[in-house]
Amino acid sequence: STAGGGLGFFSFLDPFSLAFRSRPSRRSPSRPRFGSAPYFLLLSADPFLPVLPSSLASASASRRVFLTASLLPPPLPSEADVERLQKVEELKDAVFPQITTVVDCMYTRRFVSHPSHPDLSVSALIPIDRGSALLRANAAGNVRPGAACYRLLPRHGQSVSWLLSPREDNEEEAPEVQLGIGGAVGARGHAQAEEAKVTTDSRLPLFPVPDLLLQPLLPSLLLLFSLGFSSLSSLPLLAPPQPSAVRLAMAQLRALQAITREDDREETERRSQGEDTGDRCGEAARSGVDRRRRKRNGPVLWTLTEPLGRMMGEITMKPQIVRLLYVSSQETASCSVECLTLAALLSLPSPFLSPEAVAALSPASSSLSAASAALRRAKQRLRLVKQILGVVGGDLLTRYNAFQQWQLHRESLGNWAKNHCLNEDVLVKVPAVVAYLRRCMQTFNLPLVSCGGDGLQVQKAICASFFLNCAFREENGLYSLLTPANAASHGLLVSSMDGDLSDPPSLPRLALHPSSVLANAPPPWLVFVSAQRKRDADGNAVFLMQDVTAIDPEWLPEVAGHHFCSLREA
Repeated sequence: STAGGGLGFFSFLDPFSLAFRSRPSRRSPSRPRFGSAPYFLLLSADPFLPVLPSSLASASASRRVFLTASLLPPPLPSEADVERLQKVEELKDAVFPQITTVVDCMYTRRFVSHPSHPDLSVSALIPIDRGSALLRANAAGNVRPGAACYRLLPRHGQSVSWLLSPREDNEEEAPEVQLGIGGAVGARGHAQAEEAKVTTDSRLPLFPVPDLLLQPLLPSLLLLFSLGFSSLSSLPLLAPPQPSAVRLAMAQLRALQAITREDDREETERRSQGEDTGDRCGEAARSGVDRRRRKRNGPVLWTLTEPLGRMMGEITMKPQIVRLLYVSSQETASCSVECLTLAALLSLPSPFLSPEAVAALSPASSSLSAASAALRRAKQRLRLVKQILGVVGGDLLTRYNAFQQWQLHRESLGNWAKNHCLNEDVLVKVPAVVAYLRRCMQTFNLPLVSCGGDGLQVQKAICASFFLNCAFREENGLYSLLTPANAASHGLLVSSMDGDLSDPPSLPRLALHPSSVLANAPPPWLVFVSAQRKRDADGNAVFLMQDVTAIDPEWLPEVAGHHFCSLREA
């Protein structure tokens, strides 16, 4: 047998652990001799000890993990290993020969959709499942022997199985292990048989948390509707989402005019036949109250609208981006050519480089102070570039302008993108996405018209698509979402409220992202594409809005008259 050490754990109900290692070349007279079989040591172990794999490094090497890095610095991966890790897609391919010890916190960081709004994301810690735990344990030490994995588990967890680790009083004692050749072979076989159960640890979730519970439900619901499901009550799901999240997603799809039901169709036909009284706000409010009071027999049957709902179900993009394509092709907007490029830019990462990437363009510095100074200079340079390419309308128009300028100067000036802190790898993908979206619009017989570079028309089209993400500035400098409760104080009325788009218990605090071109001159009203929660200088949670566009509140009844109406009109 090969030289080395190992530690195998039985189930948590056993009062001991079995440690074994191969027979050394020189034995002390006090050690028992069992021929070629390894010798065993019975150890009294705490049943709450973290689960370890079957092979461990020596005791001195294992203690290094818990010492200060300045005393015993751990081996770092080489540049080739880091570059290879950035290219792989799965963790099982990330093997570092220099690393023999893995310390696993048993959590992963995921972006979770906020319950009050799907476009507000929160960075949360999610427990990993058993398969991910095994994958992390096998990430190191596959080349160099002596691998170890330390899993940081609490003594008491949330699940009931965490509390079942201690052995009950009425439980039978574990059978004694016979320290002979046959007993050693039997114990080794038992340890190998229990290895999978021991290393996966029954205290961990068997399956990962489904994305259906973490991500916005709008794309999933649109996919189900496009497949022919008219009701969610008859659809069995292994991990059904919260009913409140489903109601909110359905209300937002209805506000985006993606889905409809029978009573909505009757009301549309009645209006088309000339029975409209002219009082849009009052009539919509009364019809909403009548629908809430009406007792429905059986489940509500929803269908996708034509062609907008069908487009949202077939084009794999955010519903608001697909609505931007549809609205821009209408006669009131007539800017579908410009919005094609905007939709392609929104489906890709930001064309601007990050401050770290801009700092990497300069010569590398060895000292920490020089690196921090280079990062500050990179932020200043990036801010200056955005002022040069920036548009007063907001971040989306700035992206469009940066792409147009890159197309004009990329052939004459080879380093134009690098000098203006633009990611050329992202920009070269835009024409292919534009061609795909153009084919989609031709499939649905939507016209391709241009506004001649009129930024005001494009801003109105963006407002008509992201009107659910409308926010206004308050006296303290922060922003608040436009809700049915505070809309009346600004001269607006939400006419499509059906009891589902109600106000959240606590309105989230919004602020402009520092990278926005409007950060130095925040507009009073805007719409945003997404927002992520961060901590400000005082430690308070605030959502930083990204990809914002300045709007006029008077546009809301004009571009989204089915959802908003002016109180003066009412």
